[in-house]
Amino acid sequence: MNQYKYKSYERNMIKNKDEAKNRASYVKEIETLAQTLAYASAAYEFVGLSQDEKILENEEVVLLGKEMFSLAKTMLDTPADAEAGLLDLRDRLKKHMDCLMVYNDRYSIYAKVLSSMRSQFEEVETDPSFDVEEFADQVVDRLIKEKDNASLKTLMMEIISELPVRMTRIKFYEHISDGLSVYIGSDRSSLDDFLYSVRNAAGLYEPAGMQEFFPELAEYLKKFEDLDYNHISADDYATAAYTINECFSYLSMLIDLINILATITNELLVVAMTKNEDLTDSAFVSRSILEIVMERFTFDENVELINLLMDQLVLLEGVQEPLLEEMYEIEGSIDNLLHSTNYTVASEKKDEILRLRNICELLSVNNYSDLSREETEQKTCEKADVAVEFAKLQNEMDVRLRSVEKVVARAIMSRVLGYLPSNFSNVRNLKDYIVASLSGCSDPKERAVYADNILDTLYAYEEDEYDDDDDVFGDEDGAYEDAPDTEA
Repeated sequence: MNQYKYKSYERNMIKNKDEAKNRASYVKEIETLAQTLAYASAAYEFVGLSQDEKILENEEVVLLGKEMFSLAKTMLDTPADAEAGLLDLRDRLKKHMDCLMVYNDRYSIYAKVLSSMRSQFEEVETDPSFDVEEFADQVVDRLIKEKDNASLKTLMMEIISELPVRMTRIKFYEHISDGLSVYIGSDRSSLDDFLYSVRNAAGLYEPAGMQEFFPELAEYLKKFEDLDYNHISADDYATAAYTINECFSYLSMLIDLINILATITNELLVVAMTKNEDLTDSAFVSRSILEIVMERFTFDENVELINLLMDQLVLLEGVQEPLLEEMYEIEGSIDNLLHSTNYTVASEKKDEILRLRNICELLSVNNYSDLSREETEQKTCEKADVAVEFAKLQNEMDVRLRSVEKVVARAIMSRVLGYLPSNFSNVRNLKDYIVASLSGCSDPKERAVYADNILDTLYAYEEDEYDDDDDVFGDEDGAYEDAPDTEA
């Protein structure tokens, strides 16, 4: 699409110059681009899915995949008949992902518990010359090199959550209170997102009917919850350490597969919503690829399609990237129309513009963005709101911490602190916290384990700089680092 062209349409609409004509052209241009991008992306995803053996390893995922394929066939024949079904499937995939992320957080608590006990049951190398101050400086030096602010915050959060907790519950709640206070005067939704993340980190949140989704994960989680960590034997520890690695590997596989199904469902939904019969050349090629995949792949076995489709896949090379860049520009254009004080959006016009916004959302990096959100006035979070939410959270947290063994409570506190970066707003504060936490370790082996975990976290962001294959918890770390971030 010619960028000048759609921006010209936008300007004319805002000026109310031939509004109906410009709006029709604006909508058609965006729908054509979106449909071409959705078709091309879905074609690549479909071929990849048909070659992925993991897709056949879980019956629940297979059933969802078969339903998606059935809807894809309907979409190719009569797009209007597929839209409602795709929306319903998208909603259910989101519920599956919500449950997987909660399982991921719950398992992470017990992975942290087992990691903290590692020095009791495994040979751990210690360095007699280890200096806490020098180590903290090493961590800070690495953080200072991080140019991306979002990555820096994530690294700081993960480092905090890897450190042993050396504070009373009163101090812990003070940190939570300080963390909540930064939301005074902000949009209420930001506070709600933060509270959701903290509750998830502490294992307080559970979606309705969670145990009905992937019951095998619920079964193994119950075993970790029932373990007596105060009197755990070496054999039980070894079994638990091995099992939690396997669970994280399985979780990571399920998260990847549900994300793939959600991505394809979103792309199919875009095609159904555009209803454009004049396909571009790329869209026509992509459609033929989809037809071949659906004709040969049945979710009963993998089929060889790469050689058959190679010539057609080559025709799609370089198609997606420029279209994606264009879609990002268009999102801004749509927001301009929705929020322009000069463009009066009547109800029928608004529905059309909101539909375009939803199409952009479906092609965004967030597979599960809310398509039903309304353009409502933002509510400011007042000091009293924060006080109420803190009291509720403290009560829930207190019940949770008193219901588990001390080592589990410490793991929960450690994870929650990781979601409070405002308490360690700069690397200097973080250095002081690292020094204080590690200095409290009387056992050099215990301190070495925590230091190793921090190094694992740091160098997981750098390719080939650190190899933790010999670490019994290495697979677990890698598994949930690849999972989507649960922080809102």
